[in-house]
Amino acid sequence: MHVNFLKELSCESPALSLDWAIDAETGEVSLGVATRGGKFFIVNPTEGEIKEHVELDPPTPIWRVVGNHHASPGACAFALATLDGGVIGIKGEEGVMWQHPFGSSCGTISFADHAVDGTQLVVAGGLDRSLRGIDPVTGKFVWGAMFPAGVGFVDIYPLEDNIVAVAGDTAGAVRSYDAFSGTMLWYADFGASARFCVPLEDETATGESLWMAGTDEKMVHIFPVAGEKAGAPVTSAPCIEYPWQARHVAPGATVVTMYNFANILGEEPSAAGQIAAFSNDGRELWSTTIAGSAEDFVISEKGDGNAPALFVGTTIGTVLQLDSTSGEVQAVLPLANEPLNGLKQLPSTPGADSMLAVACDDGRIFLVDANR
Repeated sequence: MHVNFLKELSCESPALSLDWAIDAETGEVSLGVATRGGKFFIVNPTEGEIKEHVELDPPTPIWRVVGNHHASPGACAFALATLDGGVIGIKGEEGVMWQHPFGSSCGTISFADHAVDGTQLVVAGGLDRSLRGIDPVTGKFVWGAMFPAGVGFVDIYPLEDNIVAVAGDTAGAVRSYDAFSGTMLWYADFGASARFCVPLEDETATGESLWMAGTDEKMVHIFPVAGEKAGAPVTSAPCIEYPWQARHVAPGATVVTMYNFANILGEEPSAAGQIAAFSNDGRELWSTTIAGSAEDFVISEKGDGNAPALFVGTTIGTVLQLDSTSGEVQAVLPLANEPLNGLKQLPSTPGADSMLAVACDDGRIFLVDANR
């Protein structure tokens, strides 16, 4: 793999999040970019041009965007989580399709898709302690759940025959739901703000599965789930800094990025961060110290049998390429002097380069090629 700069575009306001969507009729891939200034940009990544933008009225920061990765003619192409506007559904050339109000800032959002019948749902959480399933066609409420504190993350996982939504709050509560019905599947409590919760092993013949949660105790907890309540952690591994994000990279290996909060407070923008891989029993497989912290990362697989590469966007404006088996930094691409808030790999098309899209706090969007 290598990383090379292709093109940059300007949003005129800090770019906070990005994701891609596919047009149901043409198959065209579009890139959606959320900004702090309340403008949402739709980019044609193939041409490297901004196709259109939507200005929210009144303007409000757009914390996060999630794209519709599966063509669905009636549904929104993008759903936005905002400060004051709740969740907003966007479709190219039509602009705002619908608006679903929240009682406070809504900062986390995911798109659930059921491959069997094409059913889709937007699942979003807010500081008002609510988690909600929202119809992506109409924006109407489908199901809801309440948490002890503000919801900080929600992710969607296809497991066995279920599409599962897993969410956590700032009090350490983690809950799992059937993404389409809202039926709670299991719950766990860790006593400190939960940043992520990822599956490690599928359900076994005994009906038990294994999960990892990262909390602000600077710990990752590996715990079993059987029935409606998660079991006590079978092991808890200490982290040098705050566990921030996790991705399952290979059987028996999960990569965790750790955040040094000196970066986010502006005390020391280049304060060292850590990236590590853990086995399913909590053993550290490797660790790497980097300049700055990882804001976002993706796992890139070429489908040729080789180990996937890790691409990491940092608080000091660099994109790093890491070997997923050793943590070795193989390439450094400097792009800016500001944090890279979001990083996404766009779907490959025949004859085209594998492309990364990067959202920068200085308002720029970078398109980067990533090929072996």
